[in-house]
Amino acid sequence: MKKLILLLLFIPLISFGQNEDVKKNEKETDLSLNGVVITGLKQKIKKNKRKKTNDINLSKNELQEPYNPFLDCDINDSSCFQNLVNQHILNNFHYPQLANYFDIQAMVNVNYTIDKNGVVKNVSSNAALIGVDFEDVDSKKIISDAFEKAANSIIESLPKINPSIVDGIAVDKKFRTPILYRLSDIEKGSMISININKIDNGLDFLSKLNKGNLMTEKVPVFPGCEDMNESEKKDCFQNKIYQHISKNFRYPEIAQKQGIQGRVIIQFVVGKDGNVSGIRTRGPDPILEKEAVRIISLLPKIKPAEIEGRKVRVPFSTSITFKLY
Repeated sequence: MKKLILLLLFIPLISFGQNEDVKKNEKETDLSLNGVVITGLKQKIKKNKRKKTNDINLSKNELQEPYNPFLDCDINDSSCFQNLVNQHILNNFHYPQLANYFDIQAMVNVNYTIDKNGVVKNVSSNAALIGVDFEDVDSKKIISDAFEKAANSIIESLPKINPSIVDGIAVDKKFRTPILYRLSDIEKGSMISININKIDNGLDFLSKLNKGNLMTEKVPVFPGCEDMNESEKKDCFQNKIYQHISKNFRYPEIAQKQGIQGRVIIQFVVGKDGNVSGIRTRGPDPILEKEAVRIISLLPKIKPAEIEGRKVRVPFSTSITFKLY
């Protein structure tokens, strides 16, 4: 009989406010995807240093660059290329803290070139803010810049890509990719008005938010984690997520029969009202994605995070690996 294994990784997508003690603790409990992979490799290398030279060479092979799907895709195949770009955007998506704080949404069109060497160049963007009216020009520019910077960084982080070939010669090719920054708990068509001049030291406050200098003062609190300090609440939150997924996890029978397995990346938002919304997934099969959505949809109401005494939504990412043995 096949054995089923559930592997979990959990990543908060927004930094929590921390004192020095919390920062030390965070290093010990880092559960980011990169952190887990790198730590594992470092441990293997350390052990192999005590072994023969050929063992050390083997450990170096383990450090080869990860698989790059773009190298198996024809850039002129719009369906293949766009699907990979969309997946890259989902995996690297980050909502600007500044815009999140003021409930601002945007559509950002990113223009870029894939040159004849397969390298991304000349990245520029234009952000169209949605449903917001600014009473001053300065704050509008700062927030637009925040969206554009976030979108540019996603596209700039694209890996090497097979260049466009015309008549057997590699050539530069220009692209435009739209990235929608949407808050799932904001009604479509709603309009807000912002006058930063009505806030004490408004532009300075806006600038600090834009640079990420104002961190979340109070983290989201999962039921059962209330009577703890901020550091303990963060660890408790992660543990409760693990417990919730493990408790509600079911490997779809049809996926078992068809031998479907793999890692599903899930993004969701803990809103200002404490409800979970905006669930998005990316995985090897819709069957596994549907199960991941079902699990996250069962999360209880959570006490929302706060910045400067104001409730804010916090995006999170987690992954569930479905594996058959």
